Amino acid sequence: MEAEFGEEIELERSGGLVVAETEDEWGALKDAAKDLRSFGANVELLSGKELASVEPALTPNLIGALFSPHDGQVNPLALNFALAQAAKENGVEVRLFWKVCTLERNKRKGCYCLKGEKGEIEAEMVVVAAGVDTPLLLKPFGLDIPIIPRRGQILVTETAPRILSRPLISASYLGAKFAAPEDEGKMDFGLSIEQTKAGNFLIGSTREFVGLDKRPSWQAMKLLACRAEKVLPYLRELSVIRAFAGLRPYTPDGLPVLGEVPGASGLYVASGHEGDGVMLAPITGKLMAELVLQGKASFDLTPFRVNRFQGK
Repeated sequence: MEAEFGEEIELERSGGLVVAETEDEWGALKDAAKDLRSFGANVELLSGKELASVEPALTPNLIGALFSPHDGQVNPLALNFALAQAAKENGVEVRLFWKVCTLERNKRKGCYCLKGEKGEIEAEMVVVAAGVDTPLLLKPFGLDIPIIPRRGQILVTETAPRILSRPLISASYLGAKFAAPEDEGKMDFGLSIEQTKAGNFLIGSTREFVGLDKRPSWQAMKLLACRAEKVLPYLRELSVIRAFAGLRPYTPDGLPVLGEVPGASGLYVASGHEGDGVMLAPITGKLMAELVLQGKASFDLTPFRVNRFQGK
C-alpha cells in the first residue's frame, strides 16, 4: 500500500512485544505462545535478560516478553489521508463533513437514500462503515446489531530521542481487551507504549463502557502515567502535551460485522473492529470490495455475518 500510494505513512515493521509484569502473566504468555505457534505464527519468548538486551530502556523488573517479528506500527492519520488521496485519483468523490443522519430504502426507485445535514444522496449500493453509529443507521432495516461504544484514552508526550525500538503492550492489555461489559463505567486497563517516528510517545489505554462520552478523564490520565513510568522509567523525564479519547466499536463475540444485510440487496456492513480497525482495514477493504463487485469474497465471511446476533 505504501509503495502504491507514494505517500509516507510511517510504516515500521519492527516487531512487537507483549511484556509480563507478574509470574501469572508470564505463564499466560507461555500458553499464548503455544497456541499461536499451533496456528503457524512466528513468535518467540524472551526471558527478562533477553528482553533487557533488546530494549535496555525498559525496567529490569519485567519477567519476560512474547516477541512477534511481524508486528509493527503505522501513522493512522497519514494512512487515512493517503487512502483518501488515492481514492480521489481513482475517481472517488470524498465528501468531508457530510454527516449521514438516516439511511432509507426507496423501493419505488430501487435504491437507497442517505439523508444528511447537507442534503440527500441516492445509491444502488451502500456500505455502512460507521463505527459506533452503525446500529443507528441500520435500525430501519430491522437489524439490532450490538455494536457498543467502548472508550479508550491515550496520553501523548513531547518528542524525545529514539528510546523504544518497537511498540509494546502488557499482558494485562489482552485481558482488558477481552473483558465483557459487565459493569458500566468500570475502567479496564492494559498498558500500551509506542514511540512515533516524530519521537512522541503514545501511552494507552483504557477500555470503558461509558456510552458516547469521548472526554478524557483525570483518573485515566493519572493511571496511564503511573503505570507507564514503571515499565519505561525514562518517561518520568517527559511532559505530556495532549490527552485524547475515542470510541471503539465493540461486539460481544470480539469479531467484526462484515457482509450483506439479509433482505436488503445492495446494502452492506463493515464495522465492529473494536481496537483493531487500522490493522484490519486493508484486508476488510479487500474482502468487501470482492463481495460488492463479484458477489463473493475470497475468504469465508460466515463467522462475521450481519444477522448472527438476531434472537440472542
